[in-house]
Amino acid sequence: MPKWQIQTQINWLGHQPDYTSNATVDDYETVDLTINAKRLWNHVNLSASVRNLFNSHGKEPAVVSSYPNNLPIPSQSFYLEASVHF
Repeated sequence: MPKWQIQTQINWLGHQPDYTSNATVDDYETVDLTINAKRLWNHVNLSASVRNLFNSHGKEPAVVSSYPNNLPIPSQSFYLEASVHF
């Protein structure tokens, strides 16, 4: 019988100093979701993940002035993994 597992992760980053000005970079949150299925058909494992599920548009502070608008965080991404065990 397959074993299913759902995992969530909430990532929160509080405001940080903006090194290119005297302001701060706003807080942001991201939510990640992973679903695992083990022993499908007795020998297949599957895993599917979504990072930044709600496509948050946060920014990380840039240390050098060549990035005046700070660095955007990665947008929503998907991952799929499969393995077969004999």
